[in-house]
Amino acid sequence: MSHDFAKHKKKSGKRSGPQARKLQPAGGPPGWLFFVLGVAATVFVQFAYHSLRDNPQLAGTLEQAKQNITAEQPPAAPARPDITFYNTLPQMQVDVAVESVAERGQETYSRALQAGSFKSRDDANQQRAEIMLLGLEATIESHTNSNGTVWYRVIVGPFSSRSDLNKARNILVSNNMPTLVINRN
Repeated sequence: MSHDFAKHKKKSGKRSGPQARKLQPAGGPPGWLFFVLGVAATVFVQFAYHSLRDNPQLAGTLEQAKQNITAEQPPAAPARPDITFYNTLPQMQVDVAVESVAERGQETYSRALQAGSFKSRDDANQQRAEIMLLGLEATIESHTNSNGTVWYRVIVGPFSSRSDLNKARNILVSNNMPTLVINRN
């Protein structure tokens, strides 16, 4: 079905209904009135300022008022603080008791990390291989508990310093392998 758009009349720009009310300005003074009042107030203030500034009678009065204020109240010199510790500090003496401190011997630090405990030796070997791929030495120890069950522990270390232990632990934890610090004597 064809439709002839040329014969179709355009609607006028006037709207009716609720939309027409939204477009009409609310009651009150128009916006241009505020603009004109603002310009007039600015011109008045500028005129008053410049006429008062350039009036020699008012300028003399202002200078006389300034002189009266300075004559009545001389500026007070700032009070300097009395600093005496520079003189008293060299005269002070502190006696310190000298005690000899016994030297501590080198502590033996032997700890290791348990990186897993498995019932199957194959699972322990797989964990050991993953740890060795990370560049750490790992061994498997078997342990029989009180029930007679054999557990295979994957042990990383021993470490002679705390920093080496922490480095290895950080490597294992960053690869999602929880660890447990154990003492080795």
